[in-house]
Amino acid sequence: MIDNIKDNLHIYVVILAVLLVVSNLAYHFINSNTLFLDDFGAYHKSAKVTKELETFAKDIVSKCDIDDDVCRVQSLLDYVTNIPYKINKFPAHQPLDTIKRNYGDCDDKSNLMISFLKSLNYKSYLVIVPKHAYVIVNIPNDYDGVLDYKKAFYIGDKKFYELETTAKNSKIGFAHNDFPKNIKAIYDPFLNKKVDLDKVVYH
Repeated sequence: MIDNIKDNLHIYVVILAVLLVVSNLAYHFINSNTLFLDDFGAYHKSAKVTKELETFAKDIVSKCDIDDDVCRVQSLLDYVTNIPYKINKFPAHQPLDTIKRNYGDCDDKSNLMISFLKSLNYKSYLVIVPKHAYVIVNIPNDYDGVLDYKKAFYIGDKKFYELETTAKNSKIGFAHNDFPKNIKAIYDPFLNKKVDLDKVVYH
């Protein structure tokens, strides 16, 4: 009987050790893919660029001239905003999954949008506010001055325009008017790095 107790105890120790390893791995996975935001919830990172996504993005902007950045970014935004909005109760979809499932919430759609932009070499960031996330993007060429009177974030020597992915057919420069009081983070998911908000100007 004592031998049985020893054998069972050994099994319990092994199970406990396995559970500790698994929980530790899960903790590090969650922390590496989640930007925690105090009492306001969390943005779940799933931004990712693949060859398939790049091909998809290029097809979306194919009607635009190669140097017409306003047309190219607006075409991507039109595509993403026309994906039906639906709250995803699980960690954010991978960008291609949002396309395939044809629905997503602000995390899913913002991750898809910023992945599209990255695949076409547009510098962009995610802006995290209470219970919401949206994208800002630098648009190098605005030859027709379409964006001249739009508010923007100034980061370094670049101007970044707001993109609201959950409002169907929204336009570049959708003004959220969150800065500075509601901004929790401006974040580059590809560099896993936050912008110093003290060095950001908005007007």
